[in-house]
Amino acid sequence: MELLWPVLIVMTVGLILAVVLARGSRWIGGVRPYHRAFWCPFRGRNVDVDFVESAWDATPVEVSACSIFAPPTQVRCDKGCLGLGAFPPTR
Repeated sequence: MELLWPVLIVMTVGLILAVVLARGSRWIGGVRPYHRAFWCPFRGRNVDVDFVESAWDATPVEVSACSIFAPPTQVRCDKGCLGLGAFPPTR
């Protein structure tokens, strides 16, 4: 019986941590901007892109500017670069 409470507490804390890790990105919605230069496989050119990334897992969630467009803030493509796992180096 004296071992029951510590085990119950550890299991409860573990469950809470698992829920936070699984759902945290939906609850904590912080974002941060970052800049990246890479070879765009969709346009076949070197590009300078300003991304907005999720502060939770550092995945890009939006393209705020791209050097292909004029003005760069009016991005008018499918934003396929958001799905790239690794950005190709510039050529």
